[in-house]
Amino acid sequence: MFFREVLTLYCAHPDSVLQWIAAHSGNLWNEYADSLATAWNRSTL
Repeated sequence: MFFREVLTLYCAHPDSVLQWIAAHSGNLWNEYADSLATAWNRSTL
């Protein structure tokens, strides 16, 4: 399901650049997104 959402957004914005970033590689925004997802997951369980 997540992939469909990303594909829909990408098709709506074809000039966007998608870039794979390895998890826990020290990338600031990736770490931030991970912490948000973890906090959200804790609040829903």
